[in-house]
Parts: sequence; structure tokens; C-alpha cells
Amino acid sequence: MKKTNAHSRTASAAAFNVADKQNSKHQSAKSQPDSERRTELARLLPLWPAEIADLSIEGRRRIIATLSKALRVERVRGKAGHWAYDLARHAALSQNWKHECAALRAIEARKNAALQNRPQQSAAACCNATRDYVVFMLPEGTSQNGTK
Repeated sequence: MKKTNAHSRTASAAAFNVADKQNSKHQSAKSQPDSERRTELARLLPLWPAEIADLSIEGRRRIIATLSKALRVERVRGKAGHWAYDLARHAALSQNWKHECAALRAIEARKNAALQNRPQQSAAACCNATRDYVVFMLPEGTSQNGTK
């Protein structure tokens, strides 16, 4: 029977606990709650809380642009062998960029689906509404072709 000391057993148990936490973090990144998203983005990017809380399409695009810029900077640091390069930061930036892009695609897909399900106005009705508006705007005594 192999003897093990208590230190090695607790160290290996701690390593498994760390791995379990990392796996649960990786699984929850797919459905990242808003509070985790806010804290993670605040840690990674120099943004105001109101900018991070903006969940509109334009707000998401701004965050994605900021994440893209930070990823470029981190990539350059890594390629140059700069002392300030941080692999964990690079991985977190990449993961958050992917999450934000997926969220933006989902929002745009919902918006496009809602627009497609909306009843369409016929081309004739659209033209008639435009023609009536133009006639309304003409000065009195002139016809649609511009003659008096």
C-alpha cells in the first residue's frame, strides 16, 4: 500500500476543486447572467457602468468594438513578447467578445424575425400615401405635374 501524506491529498483535492470551478465558469459563459457580464466587462474594459448596462444593439456594437480594440492590443503584446502580456486577460477578452457577438446576433435575429412577421404594406398603398403627401404640399392652384 502506497503511503500518501495529508498535504498531497489536500493539494490534489484543491486542484480538483479549482478545475470544477473553472468548468462551471466555462459552462455558465454560454448563458452569462447580467451581473457576471457587468463585473467581467468592468474588469476588462475602461467603460462607464452605464455603457456596460446598455443592452441595445448600438450599445452592444460599442462594447464589441472596444473588446476588438483591446484584443488587438493584447495580441500585439503577446506577439512582441511584452512583459505586460497576460494570457488570462487575452482569453477573457476573447471569450467575452464571442459572447457579446453571439448576443448581438441573437438580438438582430429577433428584430429581423419581428420585422418579417409584421404585416407588409402594399406598394400601391405606399405610393398613394406618398402621392397624397406631395399633393398636400403643393401650393394652391398647381397640379401634380407643376402646371398652373
